[in-house]
Amino acid sequence: MAPRDRAAAPAPHNLSGRVALQLGVVAVITALIPGIGDVLAAPVALASLVLGVVGYLRCDKGTATNPAQAIAGGVLGISAGCIILASYLIAASAP
Repeated sequence: MAPRDRAAAPAPHNLSGRVALQLGVVAVITALIPGIGDVLAAPVALASLVLGVVGYLRCDKGTATNPAQAIAGGVLGISAGCIILASYLIAASAP
């Protein structure tokens, strides 16, 4: 049996990576909505990118265990930003 005087390992702080992934998906979906999607998606994409970086840094320190979710959330945030930028450029070039 294991000795009972050992301290339990702290739970990993995976929330930022998980939320980054969820916000990234929401940002990409809302960026595809014409008109108001750009206004809604920009802050969500930025939050996804920031939380993805925070989540990855936590994985680097060893306090989180989900680097794939953090990276995917950051990449989706960047992708949503590119979609928003493309839609602004297309709208600005229209006669």
